[in-house]
Amino acid sequence: TALALRPVNADARCSRVIAQFFNGSRRQLNIRRYPTMQRRLLYVLAIPGDAATVVRLEMRCQPVRDRRVRIEVYAKRRGD
Repeated sequence: TALALRPVNADARCSRVIAQFFNGSRRQLNIRRYPTMQRRLLYVLAIPGDAATVVRLEMRCQPVRDRRVRIEVYAKRRGD
């Protein structure tokens, strides 16, 4: 299972992405491998294999050379 982030209107830097799961546990996802995310490109974040369904994301992101950035989130379920 994986999540993908896509900056829509500007390049972005995210310093933290935390997933909260249906069972109440929380995990920080590895966003450090993408120091700068270019707008309109997808960036895949792996979800731990033993994790349950993601119910919430907490993200700390900022735009690069712009005033604001909107980030779309995509998800893939097991078996899809």
